[in-house]
Parts: sequence; structure tokens; C-alpha cells
Amino acid sequence: MSGVIVPILRMTDYNFSFLTGNLSRTVRIHSALACAPFYYGTLELRVHDHNLTAGQSIVLSGWGTNPSREDPTEFTEATTTLSITVTSATAAPYLARRTQSDISTFLKVQLVFTQGTATGTALFARLSADLTLREA
Repeated sequence: MSGVIVPILRMTDYNFSFLTGNLSRTVRIHSALACAPFYYGTLELRVHDHNLTAGQSIVLSGWGTNPSREDPTEFTEATTTLSITVTSATAAPYLARRTQSDISTFLKVQLVFTQGTATGTALFARLSADLTLREA
């Protein structure tokens, strides 16, 4: 069984402390990462450090997608196929992984940072991630 490890996110600092209460910010990591001809995909998130309080979260998600050369519309599945959530209960350093079989031909990957109810509360994370693709 052969495979490949795709570094999808170098170690990066994210600071969304400026978000007002209950708002989210989305960071697109990849619009359409080619996953063919592989069958299994394992998303691995490393949380090197973070400063989160109750009610805040960070979600790394992957959706099946299939861009068209003829139509610029984004064709993406309605639900995530891979998802990892980090909260204040997550102690750093931390490694989380999710595996999906029959992975889509392309994968859209993004991070969503959500502020708690209080405005201006520290929301910081140092993250990195890989996607491991394997044949059936």
C-alpha cells in the first residue's frame, strides 16, 4: 500500500483576539487539494500552543469538492468529511487525527476560529497540519 504525506499547514501563529462576541473568522487553507487516486485520507492537526477560554473554539475541517473548468461555482459537499475541534479543554502540545475512507477527488480545507461571548478575549493558537493519503 503506497501513500503520500502532504504538509498542508506549516507552523503558523493565529491571533483572533480582536473578534467580538460570538463571531467567527474562516481561514481557507486549500480550495481544492488533489487527492486522486487515493482512497484514504488522514487529517492530522498539531496544536503547538494556544490560549483559549471557555466558549472559544478552533475547527479544522475538510470537505469533498470538485471544481469545474467550465463553471467557476464552488461544488462542495454539504457536510465535512474530516473535522477536528480544539477548545479550552485541549491541552497543548496536542495531536489529533481523523481518517476518511473513499475520500473525494479534491478536498477543501479550512480553519474556523470562534470567539466566546466576551469581546476581546485572547484567542491565539500556533498550529500545523498534514494530510496523509493512502491507496485502498
